[in-house]
Amino acid sequence: MNSIKAAVVAVGGVACAARLCGVSSRAINKWVAAARLPRTEFTGETRHAENLAKGAKGKFTADSLKAASAAAYQKSIHDSDCKESWTMSSAPEGPVNPSSKKTFSFP
Repeated sequence: MNSIKAAVVAVGGVACAARLCGVSSRAINKWVAAARLPRTEFTGETRHAENLAKGAKGKFTADSLKAASAAAYQKSIHDSDCKESWTMSSAPEGPVNPSSKKTFSFP
C-alpha cells in the first residue's frame, strides 16, 4: 500500500479525506492511483498533507507524506524519461502512410 493510500485509510476513507482537503473524492482517488499529492502541495498553494495529518491524529506526519509523495514524483519522472527515449527511438522518420494525406480545395 502506498503512503497516500495509507493516509486516506487512516483518516477514514476517501470521502473523509476529500472533506478534510476540500476536494472531490475523484481527486483523492487520483492521488491514490498516482501514489502522490498534487503539484500544488509543493508550490505552497495547498496544505493537503497537513490536513490529512491532522485528521489522522498522529498516525503519520505531514512531512513524511510529502517525502513519500516527492519520491513518487522522482520515480515517475525517471520512468517517463525511460519510456520517452524508447518511444522516440522507435518512432518512424516520416508519415506512416503518405497517401493518406487529404487535400482540401476551397472555392
